[in-house]
Amino acid sequence: MDDLTTPEKRAVSVEQVLEQLVNEHIEFNTTLVYGLSDLSQDAIQRIRPAWVLLDGDTKLTIVRHLIDVAEANIELHYDAFGWLVLEEREPDIIEAAIDLLWENESLELMDRLIDLTSETNIDHLRLSAIRHLERFVVLGEYGEIHSEAYAKVLQRLQSLWYSGDQDARIRGACIESLGNASFEALPKLIEEAYSSDSEELRRSAVYAMGRTCDDSWEDLLLDELSSRDAQMRYEAARACGHIESKEALSLLYRMVIDDEREIQEIAIWSMGEIGGRYAQNHLEELAERFEDDEELSLLIEDAIGMASIFDDDFDY
Repeated sequence: MDDLTTPEKRAVSVEQVLEQLVNEHIEFNTTLVYGLSDLSQDAIQRIRPAWVLLDGDTKLTIVRHLIDVAEANIELHYDAFGWLVLEEREPDIIEAAIDLLWENESLELMDRLIDLTSETNIDHLRLSAIRHLERFVVLGEYGEIHSEAYAKVLQRLQSLWYSGDQDARIRGACIESLGNASFEALPKLIEEAYSSDSEELRRSAVYAMGRTCDDSWEDLLLDELSSRDAQMRYEAARACGHIESKEALSLLYRMVIDDEREIQEIAIWSMGEIGGRYAQNHLEELAERFEDDEELSLLIEDAIGMASIFDDDFDY
């Protein structure tokens, strides 16, 4: 297959797409990549009969490939096709459709996601729906959806949180999404999650602390940077970046040197988000230390650029 990371878009007719979909030996190729992007409603109606006849595995393979392509090429948009896929009944395909619609900010999708949190007892599908509701909480906080819609999504997430029969993953996803909101009871909800016996729920609470951008959580987050749980260290490092904790810089620096790869990467990102001269100095030292590591070097370079935006005169 050709390189799909380039912004080039190719004209592909609906007839060419249909020819691929009815092929007995269908393969994912550039015809589908470009032909399923930016479809009109008329094109969707023409494609639907061929699409519904495909077996579930083929559908899932196509959608998952499109998700990867969309992340690599911002010129390709599969919203219209994503809505067609969302009509499916197979949970795995519905979940893939939700992921394909990851940029969609319509209230229609918000309502569909809310419905999915109650319509199904398939936990992984409900979990995906809740996690995708997070962006609607963010939109609500910024006033980019009307207040009634924002109240609706908050009410549903809080209802799921307070429902005692939810497992830790579901409740954790709720608190992660709610962490982007600002309402009086939120700190108590986060504290309740953090006090849980579930390590998964505690990690979600730490994620939510970061999303609040509230530095009142700083001392707790600094403690968790030294957690024995690698996943907790990861979430704490990310949260320190969100709250721009300058007190975390030295610990994050050590994490880049001593910790495992994913934590190195998030610690570098976090230092860039915190910014300022002290962060830049640390990052420049790391750039020298890891100059032979191409991937980390690129991340450090990006972080230095971000840190320089938030330059300061803070004297350590």
